[in-house]
Amino acid sequence: MRTKTLALFAMAALAASAAVAADLPAQAKGATAVDTLQRAELLAARQSWDGAIAAYREAIATSPKDAALWNRLGICHQKKGDAKAARAAYKKALDLRKDYAEAWNNLGTIDHARGKYKPAVSAYGKAIKLNPKDAVF
Repeated sequence: MRTKTLALFAMAALAASAAVAADLPAQAKGATAVDTLQRAELLAARQSWDGAIAAYREAIATSPKDAALWNRLGICHQKKGDAKAARAAYKKALDLRKDYAEAWNNLGTIDHARGKYKPAVSAYGKAIKLNPKDAVF
């Protein structure tokens, strides 16, 4: 995962620990895209995958060409155990941005977990080629 994404999840985790309510209310009317994204990240930090998925879908409805949102949606689906939905989200991120190394890496993790090593190695290779200095890849 990229440093920026880790920082966002860390901030969301801090916010989650400070939250008093067990569950967040539904998104308030008039909420901004930033509010929706913060809510999605908070829910992901709490590992509330269904809520995070719904919030990321709201954010995507506002910014459908944001590859990072599609990638984050894929991460939530993957954490929830829905590899098919995760793969579709990662593919959409890559359709929007072919040079998105993190999405290539995440796609590789899906294939690796399924025992599809050749496509996994290919996806990992693309991630490394795009960002050879990232230790995660």
